[in-house]
Amino acid sequence: MQLEDVLRVFQRSWLLIAGLTILGLLAAGAALAVTTPQYQSTSRLFVSTQARDSASDLLQGSTYTQSRMISYSHLVVQPVVLDPVISSLGLALTSDQLAGHVTANVITDSLILEVTVSEASPQQAADIANAVAAQLVSTITTQIEDPGDGTKPLIAVSIIANASPAANPTTPVSWLYLVVGGVGGLLLAIGLAFLISGFDNRVRSVDDVKRLTDLPILGHFPRQAKVRDRPLLFADDMMSQRAESFRALRTNLQYFDLAVNHQVLLFTSSIPGEGKTTTSLNLAIALAQTGKKVLYIECDLRRPKSAKYLNVEGAVGLSDVLVSRAELADVLQPGALPSLAILPAGALPPNPSELLGSEQFETLVTAMRHEYDYLILDAPPLLAVTDAAILSRVSDGVIVVVGTAQVKKQQLETSFEILSQVDARVLGIAANFLPRRGVDAYSYYTYGYGSVMPDRAGAEAEAALHLGAQPGQVAHEQPHSRSHRRLPALVELDTIAEATPTAEPAGDDVWKRVRTPSRR
Repeated sequence: MQLEDVLRVFQRSWLLIAGLTILGLLAAGAALAVTTPQYQSTSRLFVSTQARDSASDLLQGSTYTQSRMISYSHLVVQPVVLDPVISSLGLALTSDQLAGHVTANVITDSLILEVTVSEASPQQAADIANAVAAQLVSTITTQIEDPGDGTKPLIAVSIIANASPAANPTTPVSWLYLVVGGVGGLLLAIGLAFLISGFDNRVRSVDDVKRLTDLPILGHFPRQAKVRDRPLLFADDMMSQRAESFRALRTNLQYFDLAVNHQVLLFTSSIPGEGKTTTSLNLAIALAQTGKKVLYIECDLRRPKSAKYLNVEGAVGLSDVLVSRAELADVLQPGALPSLAILPAGALPPNPSELLGSEQFETLVTAMRHEYDYLILDAPPLLAVTDAAILSRVSDGVIVVVGTAQVKKQQLETSFEILSQVDARVLGIAANFLPRRGVDAYSYYTYGYGSVMPDRAGAEAEAALHLGAQPGQVAHEQPHSRSHRRLPALVELDTIAEATPTAEPAGDDVWKRVRTPSRR
């Protein structure tokens, strides 16, 4: 995993990371509030050897004292020392309970013993420390080290520092609690973020797409909050970042492979909701703006949406033409530009795959090649039905729309496999819903399109009006003079159909009269 991948994980999970870090700090604050402060007081004792006549006796006594220091430290918490302290101070504790508040420590390379007591009351901590030190001196000199013959004991113990009440509590340490709580919450959040990232198999960025395929990214389209309410490009937003993205897709397709004429372009996706219809419609608009004659064919005979987006009549259309219930010239609808024509899906048939794979549809596409510069086919998603795979036979190239944060990596891989199995010529990817900010954002979108100068925007809107577009309508660059409703009827379709449109039954039998082309 590279640094960029780590930054992506942080950027995607920043709310989780910030939330758990704050939660850790709050937990630390709660722990501080409920924790009783503890005060420590320490008294110190010095252990020495009684004076002897010779140097050898002094050396022997010093060695003996050093060996006894650890034993004296353990003696501090024994009942023989603590029981008298409890009695003298009137503590409501047992010797075992009091032992949990008392510690003894021997200072390294010295004969000094420290007795430390922790209590909620600073005065009580000092009183107990002093009482334990005094009782330890008495116990050592009168019981442990008493020779029993009336002579002085070899060991002498004296108090060199009495305990005093502490001014500040020893525990809890506020900053330490906060550091532990904050760092603990942060580490937990980072761990969860990487765990979630490991289980997240959705395509999130252009880099995710590039890891799955070597196909070129022909178009990059940023995520916009109002795209569902306003899916198409209009005259008043032709200088927008999104409009420039479709012009870039138009240019990429026009110069993709100059040796091949990509006249019939098929748009599809892996699953619904990736934006294939809006992408194909806006590309048709972008191509028509250059004066090219464009026919948009709604090939999604299951869930058509183009008629709704374009605000045109969609009750009759492609399906009716394929079964000879209507003439092509009668169902073609003019687009927002003179050089753009729309062929809606029409009535929803019970056998969409058979219609799209029929000889009638292939003949229709072949005839339209002579009438239009571009044919844009909007096909259903690949994983839902086989329609897109069937339509790839009559297209010059397939563009797969990938909706980031919508499609899963396995779904996209399966879509590529389906297209590969039918030998479809996939031109590339149209990456949709790309984030506008953060490490997943495509760098192109941050250059020059954050805002448009008012005078330039006004000039563009005025130019669009001179070209015939009203505010809220699609702008065009070169008007086309030919009318779509004057197209001649397709005689070939009349000869293929087994019955005339007036003789067709009203039921589902009309859809069964379409022949499927034989395999070549």
